[in-house]
Amino acid sequence: MTLLFALLLAAADPADGATSHATVPLEEYERLRKLDERPSITVVDLLRVEGSFSRRDLSVTLTGRAAGTWPTAEVLAAEGVRLHSCEGDALLSRSESGAFAVTPLAQRFRVRCKLALDGNDRLEGETTRAVLEVAAAVQDGELVASAGDGGGRGGAGPADAPPRPGTVKYDEFMKERERKRLLPASERGEEAKPAPAAQDPNR
Repeated sequence: MTLLFALLLAAADPADGATSHATVPLEEYERLRKLDERPSITVVDLLRVEGSFSRRDLSVTLTGRAAGTWPTAEVLAAEGVRLHSCEGDALLSRSESGAFAVTPLAQRFRVRCKLALDGNDRLEGETTRAVLEVAAAVQDGELVASAGDGGGRGGAGPADAPPRPGTVKYDEFMKERERKRLLPASERGEEAKPAPAAQDPNR
């Protein structure tokens, strides 16, 4: 039916002034009309970072939903970060701004990508408003997140790594380190522990 319709249009003489019409089933028309009426939006309910810095097996999982025409949405801006080998119900790409963007392939989607850092042991990024929540399950790291007008900023690094320079936590860290440095050794918790009492050999 579709092929026949296309052939008829091609054979029509555009000079005869006839108006061409196309007929679609009512159900298909209603579906297309609802797509126009419904807002098109893509939302990431959860962005989750997993793995280990030491094993270099970090990964990112995006879980979300889409409505309308399932539009592509920017989700994460991060320097020195590469996401690759993605699998799931969405496509991950780089937008013109350089941010990572997700394109849903299903109304409810989940996509998991491997994460590689370019010569760094710290992951820092900024999510957009399309991301509702960020979580981390990094075995040898911790997540530090903060909210912003455009979305949220977050970072993860080894648990013993100092905070990122230029942040309030970094200033507090440096002040505390300087305070401990000026303390006597006995007050820093560095004094030698008392030797354990010798056990009675006759017991």
